Amino acid sequence: MTLKSTKLTRILLLTAALSFSLPSMAQDENEPAGKLQPYSTTPEQYEQIPSNWGISSVTIVYPGGGDRGVDDMMGTGKKAVLYRDDAEVLDIDLGELANMRLATQNPNALVISFPIQHIPGNYSLFIPDGIIRMAEDAGIVDPSAGDETEPVDPIALINGAFTLNFEIVESPDFSFTPVPGAVKPEQLYTVTITYPEDATISAGQAGSKPQLIFHKGTHSDVEDGDIYLSPYDMSFEKNRVILNIADQESVIPTMGNFSANWDYIDIPGDCWVVNLNGKSYPTPNMKLEKYSVSATASADFKISPDPEDKDVFQPSDLRTLTLEYPETWTPRADTKVGNIIGYLRQTGIGESNAASIEGYLAGTYIIRSVDKESRLITFSLEQSDGTGYTNNTALFETSYYSVTLNAKLFMNNKNQSSNEFGYPGYMVRGKDSIAPLNVSVENVNSVDGLNVVSPSVGFTKAVIEWPFDLNINNGNAMITITRNGETVYEAKASSVFSSGIGNKEMSISFGRVAIRTAGDYTLSIPAGTYIQKSYCNYPSEEIVYSFVIPGNPSMSAYPEAGTSETEPSALPEIDEFSINYPEGTTISLPSSFS
Repeated sequence: MTLKSTKLTRILLLTAALSFSLPSMAQDENEPAGKLQPYSTTPEQYEQIPSNWGISSVTIVYPGGGDRGVDDMMGTGKKAVLYRDDAEVLDIDLGELANMRLATQNPNALVISFPIQHIPGNYSLFIPDGIIRMAEDAGIVDPSAGDETEPVDPIALINGAFTLNFEIVESPDFSFTPVPGAVKPEQLYTVTITYPEDATISAGQAGSKPQLIFHKGTHSDVEDGDIYLSPYDMSFEKNRVILNIADQESVIPTMGNFSANWDYIDIPGDCWVVNLNGKSYPTPNMKLEKYSVSATASADFKISPDPEDKDVFQPSDLRTLTLEYPETWTPRADTKVGNIIGYLRQTGIGESNAASIEGYLAGTYIIRSVDKESRLITFSLEQSDGTGYTNNTALFETSYYSVTLNAKLFMNNKNQSSNEFGYPGYMVRGKDSIAPLNVSVENVNSVDGLNVVSPSVGFTKAVIEWPFDLNINNGNAMITITRNGETVYEAKASSVFSSGIGNKEMSISFGRVAIRTAGDYTLSIPAGTYIQKSYCNYPSEEIVYSFVIPGNPSMSAYPEAGTSETEPSALPEIDEFSINYPEGTTISLPSSFS
């Protein structure tokens, strides 16, 4: 791609602005200069957030090289404080996993979560010092220099205090197409922003235009590639704003494949004004994010299901796929059954370093059949414990996915090898909640389809197995046990949960004294008590587990009590006494019986 001089000038100015602003953006004046300061934050310093979006978390990326990133989380006893218009809104306990964690795909990124905020106002989030320590071998990156240097002082590995400022601006609800996620470049030629039907749109006062910005690289520690910019021309149709790309050449490169990530449309404030119910709403300075863009030179190859077949796919839709290649191409000799053909990747949605077309690995595709006559290759997701589809946590998440196929799978009649294929745009609807793999109480056995606990030993705990790690989401949720419909035990989830951070097998304790009383039991755990935080933030389903503790079986005796045969005068004449249990009962005597 050839960049024009005006465009290059804009790139250099933007890059320079980033380089000089980032190191100083959040420096607390009382904080020692040697302590670690953020490389970037989401939202950015002084960013405006529409009130209909709100905000429930911030992401702080600390400089560091390598894969280790943050080595130690030290939030116990520490609190972040959220202010609105200088008044305290929230104290956020950073010792709670739900409030402070590392980002899924970036070991240098810290995510601080809190109840969603919608009320307009000027906000500031104070982050205390000493809540994380970077790994010693991570290497601290100076963003302005772009190179790695060994930390001289250990204090440089520990974060310093800083304050992140942002604004929530009153705005009516709106939607925009295409939906953020994996898209083709041409889908960004026209972007439509739709407000409520009764709204009317008029031009704002700002002379600047929305810009499409591509970051080609990882966007973790160091920018790795160019920043391509293209302005949008604006038009208005009643309740819609239509953005049309002004420079298509800047979106699609002229040769080869291309992918970009962490892309957004930067909209300066006051580009337009929304009039609704007698009130005017100027455009906030906002970003439409996050688009993951890819182009491919191998468009003649057809995949089934096609990403454009439907708006939303089920995870099962992506289990097995078929690739049809044109008549001028043929599979290479080493394209054989059992070989890896490509990968399923989560794209376009992430925290601080959103995955690109080369994003988070969600599964590995294995060739199942090669039909040269019909020009078809069938492949499906591997079923191993490592990257198997059924064990994959990412596919429980509602997100965009892409299918990427290895380069040089095919040869054409000109003896040319194919390029890598990229098929972005599979919008997968994940689960709304997480179901346990198994629930059981201590000493339970299956007897004729019933869950039975022996009255001689009883139970003191329950065990829940999940498909992946979960943790407490609502510590105040009441876990109850009923016997014959009456509550015999209840406790808050936080008081009975006994496993550590990250749990596929949870243990819930009901005390030291075993429960043994006969009856029909039900263990109940409300929906949302636990949550899967690593990939999808989905809550647990309601758990209702039934079991029984049997009582003594009914029996009869001969002779019966109270008959003439049991009168004292008759006792010497009784030569037989029997106890009868229900038919089917088996009886065993202890070895000491005589």
